[in-house]
Amino acid sequence: MADAIPDALTDPLVGKVLSHRYKILKKLGEGAMAAVYLAEHSGVGSNIVLKVLLPDLADNQNAVERFLQEAKIASEIHHDNVIDIFYSGRSPEGQVFLAMEYLQGSSLLGLIDAEGPMPWPRAKPIFLQICAALGAAHARGVVHRDVKPENVLVVERDNPEGGKLDFVKVVDFGIANVGGQLGGQGVCGTPEYMPPEQARALPPDPRDDVYALGCLMYHVLTGTVPFTAATIQQVLIMHMRQPVEPPRGRRPDLDIPTGAQAVVMRALAKRREDRYQSMREIAEAIEGVRVVRRMTASSRPLAALSAEASRPERVVFPATEAPRRTKRNLVLAGLIVLLFSFAAWLRSHPKDPPGRIEIFTSPDDAEIYVNGKKIGDRSPVILEAAAATYTVVGRREGYEGRSRTFALPAGTAARVTLTLPVSDATPVELVSDPPSAAVWIDGQPWLVDGSPARTPFTIPNLPPGLHVVEMGGVPELGTWRGEITLRPGTSYAVRGVLAKPDAPAPTPTPSAHRGPGATRVTSTGGASGGPTGTAGGSAAMLAGAGGAGGDTGAAVEKPYRPPPDSGILFLDLQGGAPRAP
Repeated sequence: MADAIPDALTDPLVGKVLSHRYKILKKLGEGAMAAVYLAEHSGVGSNIVLKVLLPDLADNQNAVERFLQEAKIASEIHHDNVIDIFYSGRSPEGQVFLAMEYLQGSSLLGLIDAEGPMPWPRAKPIFLQICAALGAAHARGVVHRDVKPENVLVVERDNPEGGKLDFVKVVDFGIANVGGQLGGQGVCGTPEYMPPEQARALPPDPRDDVYALGCLMYHVLTGTVPFTAATIQQVLIMHMRQPVEPPRGRRPDLDIPTGAQAVVMRALAKRREDRYQSMREIAEAIEGVRVVRRMTASSRPLAALSAEASRPERVVFPATEAPRRTKRNLVLAGLIVLLFSFAAWLRSHPKDPPGRIEIFTSPDDAEIYVNGKKIGDRSPVILEAAAATYTVVGRREGYEGRSRTFALPAGTAARVTLTLPVSDATPVELVSDPPSAAVWIDGQPWLVDGSPARTPFTIPNLPPGLHVVEMGGVPELGTWRGEITLRPGTSYAVRGVLAKPDAPAPTPTPSAHRGPGATRVTSTGGASGGPTGTAGGSAAMLAGAGGAGGDTGAAVEKPYRPPPDSGILFLDLQGGAPRAP
């Protein structure tokens, strides 16, 4: 009981007995909802673990139901790799608690902190056991929603073939989703391992656990989590928008197998449909990763082998041999000498072995080009290549392209990792009245597939900054012209009304297309080029030439609403409330 004395001074439960049979020996830790204790079961004399809801939450019915849900889930899953909870309820003393098996081991996080990144041969069976536990949960309609190294216990067990084995128990289903019912409301979980959909408070899906498992695997193999930032909001946005640096790029000093990196990167895809679709699928991929063992060359130098092979074999013929047979044997001996000489020459002039290029991109669904030729739509790509100079390019819509040029020596391997940053380019929607107007941007005609673009259409990625927009080329109508200042992260709609060259300048009137805070400038139309209109201030608004009915058109800044599957969430950091796309 000596170990319990320091705890007893600070924790009133140490030394107490709950429900007349669980004697609390020592406090093991405390989280946001509960404290964890080592206890003794007086009926059988064995040690157990008690997880006790914190006193200030004991009268909160929602918190109590969420807390007790963990015991119900564990009993329904009933899997060897899921923690065994054999009792739950409220004690006569008023404590809400769970009683579970006591495992002498460490959390996976504790192992990483103590030993650093884990080599693949040891990590692989741990990952497979986690997949088995989560797969069993998914089969029961349970999504864990908080997969992380802290919630994975690792204990040593005897290996029947000798030595020890790592045995895994997945714990803490407190915020799990069961049949559509959430254990936690809104955005909940651990930011460093949270999938983009969970950060956006979307309905849970088993593929969310696939993403979290990818974060866990990344942490185990590299010793670091994929993303870190000063605030929780920044971490969540990075999960939704920032490309992940491949594990081998993060830790090139570690021997992380190429196949293992490919598994992690696919699990960390931003969109659910791009990830592994089930725990069984990712387990099969993990099982299929092979560690390539490097072959060592013979210790005998090629020069010695060449010298031995080029030494002609001595042939002795009997003196009594017939002349014809002697001549035939001499020819045969000459051929043998030539063959050995040719073999020696081949050894002294070996053909250059093929090299290898391994290409990884982040995001992994980028188009990949090598020396101008497209070779794939997704990484990783592994190519056999001769000794030469190569240029590798990665491209993806919404991201800035990246390239790398390098010389590949004969018989060597090169690993190319291209991390594509999210583009700051701004989408601009262009509409004219009447339609089918040609468009000039900054004095240059805008072309689509080599032909002039005609309104209406959208430019998906116009760089931020000041631009001059012109619309015209319609018979008997003038040219609309104006200026617009684009800001990153905002989309714009530009509408111009083309006037007849001799139409008088109208009186400005409010436009139905005008947005909040829009700056509107009017001018008269011209036959070509037209008078200019300028947008004042920083509101990044635009107006153009006059038209019939007093409507001159305008460029209006509008809230950027990305596609639902883009994984982009805009957070109102002032008020803390999410603004849905």
